[in-house]
Amino acid sequence: VMNLAKTLLDFLEKEKFFVEVFAVPGAPPKVRKGDNLTPLGEDIVTPEQTKGALIYLKELAGKMRALDKRGIFTFAYRNVGRIRVIYGSQRNSYYLSLLKVPFDPPKAGEFFKYPQKFEKFAEAVYHEKGKVFAVFGEDWFLNATFVFEILNYVLKKGGKIVYTMENPLAYLLKHENGLTIQREMYEDFFQLEEALQDIPLIVPDFVYYFDALNIYTTDFGKILRYVHRSANVFFNFPLKGIAVAKKLFKEMELNGIIPVELKLDYQLGLVDFNPLPPT
Repeated sequence: VMNLAKTLLDFLEKEKFFVEVFAVPGAPPKVRKGDNLTPLGEDIVTPEQTKGALIYLKELAGKMRALDKRGIFTFAYRNVGRIRVIYGSQRNSYYLSLLKVPFDPPKAGEFFKYPQKFEKFAEAVYHEKGKVFAVFGEDWFLNATFVFEILNYVLKKGGKIVYTMENPLAYLLKHENGLTIQREMYEDFFQLEEALQDIPLIVPDFVYYFDALNIYTTDFGKILRYVHRSANVFFNFPLKGIAVAKKLFKEMELNGIIPVELKLDYQLGLVDFNPLPPT
């Protein structure tokens, strides 16, 4: 009988870059690569296996509370990276999505199609003040990697404070020549207000916000009211939803937000990006 959790984790351990696997009762586990789903073996997943795998993964993460109908959590796994788990209920069972994110963001040359273009953009952002960037891409982890490449650049250059509020936590930033404070929702705080109240006290130069479960119901205007006008802010939108986000910004009367579109070249596995005119 297939040990589902072990099968999925063993596969993720062998892969070198981002990779996502799904387990849904009634089908074999599947790997998402680009726009394709590839079966991981032939064994059909059962409802008991997904529930058992979820309980095991929660134990690994030290998050053994009652199983909710839906949720998201991450945990560090061996020397592999962070494992992000998304789960949801399905007719008294669960479906699972596991994504492996390496512990450290890849080097610019391993992630960007045009590394010099990125370095020029990151250098410009380092000197900017009071800008708000909304990042759109294929998935939240590509967006997060893009943002963390910028934040890493900022921290290495030095003299800046970075403050993040994340669900799930993507990467662990190193202070380098600056300072970084990372707070994970539902672990370090449970109400967004708690994390926002620290912003006027710390006065960070860069703020990053992402909540995978509530991204389209978030009051972005409220977040910005806590941020000093000289800080740069990054929002992560995990869908190709620029139109939806623009509608949100319009409803909240938020102006001057710079959308940044990411595009993944599936053949090369590299990302290009394009900053658009402010909304």
